[in-house]
Amino acid sequence: MQFYDLKKASGIYLSLIFMLLFSACADGQDFSRYDLSTNEGVNAAREQIRGKKPENMSKGCIKRPAELPEIILVGSFAYDRGCMLDGAFVKKYFLSRQDENLSKRALESLGWRKADSAKREEIALRWTQFGLLAFGGYPIVKTNEDFDGREFHEPQSQTDEDKNVTVTLWIRQSTGMRCETNYQRASFIFNKDGNLQERKSIDSFTIPFQNRLR
Repeated sequence: MQFYDLKKASGIYLSLIFMLLFSACADGQDFSRYDLSTNEGVNAAREQIRGKKPENMSKGCIKRPAELPEIILVGSFAYDRGCMLDGAFVKKYFLSRQDENLSKRALESLGWRKADSAKREEIALRWTQFGLLAFGGYPIVKTNEDFDGREFHEPQSQTDEDKNVTVTLWIRQSTGMRCETNYQRASFIFNKDGNLQERKSIDSFTIPFQNRLR
């Protein structure tokens, strides 16, 4: 009987350990041992993540938006696109762009859990503009000559009856090596828990380079 109880207790203990490890992984990997206040420290942490040093051009793909305290965006450089988002350090925990918890953890760090609807709309808009679009896309906050009569809307966010927050804005895509400028109106939908549920294109248009020479 005593042996059975010990075996049962061991099983419960191992289950708890597994749950704790799983929870830690879900929150990202802890890099508090690195000095993330410097780019050298960030790139050292990135080397640990990837198992190799970041390429020289990618070392500069680091942003620390004042609008997103305790969040550091990192990216990889491509000659035809520029810097592209890889992920973010959120309070010294790294989450990749593919991690389904990235937006949730970022929004929580900005006060999402205790915020009312109006504040959540503001937080979601900030995260979209300065986080998700930190690289590879530039939010357009006011119209310019390229729109030339096209309907323009400033960046906006709204909450639906299910407490989902939808951010809608125009984006100027990274030009890269193309002789044109692409614009896209996109929406980002965050559920009540802060997860990014959907990103989709609503409208788009292209301005050929030769149009600028007229």
